[in-house]
Amino acid sequence: MSFLASIYLWLLPATLIPIIFHFLKKRNLRNLRFSTTRFLVDMKEDSLKKINLINIILLIVRTLIILFLILMISKPIFSFQNRNIVNGEETVFYIVVDDSYSNSKFLNDNFKSLLNEIINNYTPETNILIKGLSGEIYSDLQSLQDFNKNQKFNFKKYGIYNFDNTFIPVTDKFENFLNKDLYIISDLHSSLINREVNMDGWNIFIFEHNTLNHPIIINNLYIKDNIITNNEIVSISLNAINLSNESYQDIDISLFINNIKVSDSNTSFSNNESKTINFNTSFPDKGIYNCYFSVNDYKYYFNINIDTKKTIALIYDNVESIKYIDNALIAYNEIYENLQIDKFVTNNFISSTDNYDSIVIFGSEYLTDDIVSNILYKTSNVLLIPNNTLNLYPFSKYFNDIKKENLNPQKSMISNKMNRKYKNDSFLDNIFNKSTTDIQINNYFNLNISDNSILFLDSQNSMLDKYNSNNNNLYVLPIPLDIKSSNLPVSGSFIPLLNYLLRLNDFNYYNYIDDLIVIDDSYKEFSFNININEKLYQYTNGYFIDNSLYADKPGFHKVFVNDIKLNDFAVNIKNSELIPQKLNKDSINIFFNNPLIVDSFSDFNNKLNSLISGIYLWKYFLYVVLILIIIEMYISNIYLYKTND
Repeated sequence: MSFLASIYLWLLPATLIPIIFHFLKKRNLRNLRFSTTRFLVDMKEDSLKKINLINIILLIVRTLIILFLILMISKPIFSFQNRNIVNGEETVFYIVVDDSYSNSKFLNDNFKSLLNEIINNYTPETNILIKGLSGEIYSDLQSLQDFNKNQKFNFKKYGIYNFDNTFIPVTDKFENFLNKDLYIISDLHSSLINREVNMDGWNIFIFEHNTLNHPIIINNLYIKDNIITNNEIVSISLNAINLSNESYQDIDISLFINNIKVSDSNTSFSNNESKTINFNTSFPDKGIYNCYFSVNDYKYYFNINIDTKKTIALIYDNVESIKYIDNALIAYNEIYENLQIDKFVTNNFISSTDNYDSIVIFGSEYLTDDIVSNILYKTSNVLLIPNNTLNLYPFSKYFNDIKKENLNPQKSMISNKMNRKYKNDSFLDNIFNKSTTDIQINNYFNLNISDNSILFLDSQNSMLDKYNSNNNNLYVLPIPLDIKSSNLPVSGSFIPLLNYLLRLNDFNYYNYIDDLIVIDDSYKEFSFNININEKLYQYTNGYFIDNSLYADKPGFHKVFVNDIKLNDFAVNIKNSELIPQKLNKDSINIFFNNPLIVDSFSDFNNKLNSLISGIYLWKYFLYVVLILIIIEMYISNIYLYKTND
């Protein structure tokens, strides 16, 4: 408890006045003469005790009246927080706004009113600082009287941010404040904090909300057709989720292709329901189509790449080893007419000056470090197929996740059938489930199963490994592609598998916010124009030599160099920013040392008023004084007379 007018506390000794008078009165004794009868009655022991008790009660009541009168005029205030009653200049309140995307709707609709609720509990001299978890400072440290309450705030950022010690001001300037109040406005996503934060000296208030940006979202897309071409029906499935606890009727989900609505579906959702919805469409011409699904104000972006030109290089030691892939690619090209296929003897490839979408290497006997580095420079996608040996040593320099036991696998002559228990890859699952023919393996290399295995041969051996390093992918198929080794080259799964491995169709339908966008080294010295949702961003010559390009906005991104389109990709908001994942209360209390958590507007102002300004106790003391005066008057003027009568 604190006092706004503490100078009046010097009057507290006045509470001794009734006690002093009481003892002075006891010293001033007089002899009274009574009749014998009256004297005997008054001398009864119980009457004397009762009178003494009443006098003591009156003494206490009169002392308390003076005490509470002094306390009342001293203006006492009780505060629940660790704070002092001081001038506003010695108080600072710091608002940390979780300006990640999941909070954008709530903040844009409510932040100004919430800010005014907070401001109303402080004096004009109080200092204010507003900062977002993104690092943006919305209002630098200043007094409220200089702060523009009509300031416009735009909270529409993408990505997930963390609260850590970097958000706690520790400069001498902040150490001088006696009262330091920290407000955190957030949906309390599970990613908000990942380590304990030092909050010593701060009073912490957390405003939690449960507002969803989009009650209904799309969180997955699946295209059943492994090979997509123009003028053929394409089946697209999506997974739509109702994130709220409410039911919705007649929700329209529409498919747009190049900004033209081509199909829609009307459906209803019960609370927290997930549904799979199917669409059929077709694409008239070859090229890249910008597509999106629309649900209310939410859009889910993706691109469909129809038969755009692909360049493939086949590198071999023995021309017989490429026969089956070469024939399969020629057959594919007769239908889709989008492949350029170049063939090289291993030692001659270095003389090539062209880049390729994919390179297939047959045999590893003659691979040197120079050849491997040249291959990885000219493509981002490599498929390695063994002949007589399988040697991964030349690649281990570039792909650190190749395990030691898999650097030089040994050949096995034991016949086997491919295991149909695939890893979690919907494309591979679709490829092999469409074929009823078992893949018989007669000759293979023992590539041990690891985290990089995406197809299993059996419980111990991998049939396909995928390794990643920087901008490169390396697929390793431990089976020679000839009839003696397996029936894979003549199975119905062969061309779809090549389509998957060599990216004959682009399976990368979309990216997410913060994904790295790969730029070929040969273009980095040039200037770039990037069109994002019809807004142009320009980058000077050589900017991307030292800087990376990350997807930072949802929508369609088109990357140009000298009017040549290098890339056209779709970007979506990550599911983690759309689907609520709350911190539990125990974690919040541990990280923030038992803060006050408020989750509704209804009592927000009252709580702040009592916790920040404190509870003014003078009126309660006034009520006590009035009650005590009434008690004193009753005892001294009514009760005593009744007793004497």
